[in-house]
Amino acid sequence: RARAALGPDVAFSAIGAWWESPGFLELIARRVREALDTVPAERLDTTEVLFSAHSLPEKILAIGDTYPEQLRDSAQRAAALAGVAHWDVAWQSAGRTPDPWIGPDILRVLRDKRALGVTDVVSCPIGFVSDHLEVLFDIDVEAQGVAREVGLQLVRTASLNDDAGFMALLADVVLEHVS
Repeated sequence: RARAALGPDVAFSAIGAWWESPGFLELIARRVREALDTVPAERLDTTEVLFSAHSLPEKILAIGDTYPEQLRDSAQRAAALAGVAHWDVAWQSAGRTPDPWIGPDILRVLRDKRALGVTDVVSCPIGFVSDHLEVLFDIDVEAQGVAREVGLQLVRTASLNDDAGFMALLADVVLEHVS
């Protein structure tokens, strides 16, 4: 209805995945390094970076969706750019449906990491680009609560939000798409 209201002169075009766009992982890596700078130096050996994204129903795997591989690949590349040796991936914000969702869930992973001797976690919700409910609640409230419960120190990377470099990157994605 909205498109019809704009008239025939306005064209819409879907932009697919842009996670490999030049500069994106560098922006993420910078935020990871900034968060790591808040961890006391004597605990860096027992610190891990945990990259997360929004979970989806497992049925996407049956149709060959590459979302989980994209998360792992982007996490691996961002960790390398940040100089991080200890990192992992987790999923968050799973829906409450009878269908199974991709895991492991970040809350479970935090408990498991502490049991393995991790003292500090840098949470990098790489699958989200702005501060909103699934970052502010799922990480800053729920994950932070689990971290306190099990004796982990958890710090979250800053979101990209309206970062000038991120805005320029998105503009480049759009311009490349329409050219």
